[in-house]
Amino acid sequence: MLVVFLWTFAEYTLHRFVFHYTGPRPWQRRMFFVLHGVHHDFPQDSDRLVMPLGASIPMGVAFYALFRLVIGPLLVDPLFVGFGLGYLAYDGSHYAVHHFRMGSGLGRWLKRYHMIHHHTGADARYGVSSPLWDWVFGTMSERTRS
Repeated sequence: MLVVFLWTFAEYTLHRFVFHYTGPRPWQRRMFFVLHGVHHDFPQDSDRLVMPLGASIPMGVAFYALFRLVIGPLLVDPLFVGFGLGYLAYDGSHYAVHHFRMGSGLGRWLKRYHMIHHHTGADARYGVSSPLWDWVFGTMSERTRS
């Protein structure tokens, strides 16, 4: 269960503070657009839903190194596997909310929750696979400003 909290917290934190960071300089705004802004401009583009390997592999290495430093070599592998599975679940759910009709009530709710982030509240609802941290940090409202 700890790995679920860890993954959803990482997803929220990265999405809110890294992928939505524009910065004051032109190169920072360009970096935002290339890494994430284009996804907001073209949310139905299936080529823009998964982080490129050139970004996801270094991030994975950094997370592995951080986990190993914090919890040691004995537990790092199972934790990292669970974290990787969380990333795959996130990618799958993100793709699904953008490209599939959601049949279940939970699926429809998650799709609406994420589409509000894209269309009316880009400064809110940073969780994709879970709204947990949006509830914790008060970013559920589409009017929230970070």
